[in-house]
Amino acid sequence: MLTLKTLLVSIMLVMPATFVEANTLILGFDLSGSSPLSNKQFAKRAADKAAKEVIRMKPGDTLLIRAFGVHSGRQTSIARDFRITRKVKATAVAKVVKRFVISIPDLNIVNEPQTSLIGFLISMGTAYDCQNGVRYILLSDGVEDSSYGSSRKIAQHGGAFSEIDSVNFKSCQLDIWGFGLGFDAVTVEQFKKATISWARAEGFGTINLLNNW
Repeated sequence: MLTLKTLLVSIMLVMPATFVEANTLILGFDLSGSSPLSNKQFAKRAADKAAKEVIRMKPGDTLLIRAFGVHSGRQTSIARDFRITRKVKATAVAKVVKRFVISIPDLNIVNEPQTSLIGFLISMGTAYDCQNGVRYILLSDGVEDSSYGSSRKIAQHGGAFSEIDSVNFKSCQLDIWGFGLGFDAVTVEQFKKATISWARAEGFGTINLLNNW
């Protein structure tokens, strides 16, 4: 059985680096029980798309790999940082990312049943300033279910997600790939309206919610 420890050996072969003030790509993997990454076909398509984004990164840019929707110990073990340099090429890092994403459906991970994308964004936003060129790409169905609000309840009864005062996402970019997968078109549009409304209120400059591509 493929384990998380075995897979991360390949990630460790690429030199990790600490954060520097340059364009930063935060690649977040939703590993909760409802994540579309449990589907091998979706994982393959997402892996190809993620690799293409990493290949576009330039020397000095930083890639942060993070996970949410799993217990905190697993999140820490998955976290990796890479700074693209002349020696650590974007093409090499892209290959590692692609292999990892493709392998997610086979990982032996204990998932959390609920997802908090907002909680994840707050956690990352407190550490990485959007003024330094931060883009979030989250591989997730985008369905929030936390103390900040419930996508399902908002879709059924109206309302909005809680606003956040502690983090400024102004100028950040937010992409969610797999948004609303598994739900009907009407529900997806309701989810999308609530998510875009929250993201705009929090200052995100560009918002892309992709159900398919």
